Amino acid sequence: MKNPITAAILSFFSGIGNLYLGLYTRFAITVILGIVLGYIGTFNANVAGFTFVMYIYFAYDSYLVTNALNNDQDIPKLFALIPAY
Repeated sequence: MKNPITAAILSFFSGIGNLYLGLYTRFAITVILGIVLGYIGTFNANVAGFTFVMYIYFAYDSYLVTNALNNDQDIPKLFALIPAY
């Protein structure tokens, strides 16, 4: 069993919690989004604020995914749209 708090803390740092959970596609998507939005955020304060909110969402998402994996449930989709496992 994986620890949901550990996954959430790791995911705050560009989705590394997904790597901890073995979800490599999900990890790649979060890293790419983090890099792109982080770069754009250096030029635009609004995007930088959105990027911070996105990292909070990644942490929350990893917490939910960890609980689903630990309870043998379906993994929730990323952004409720992308079935990234």
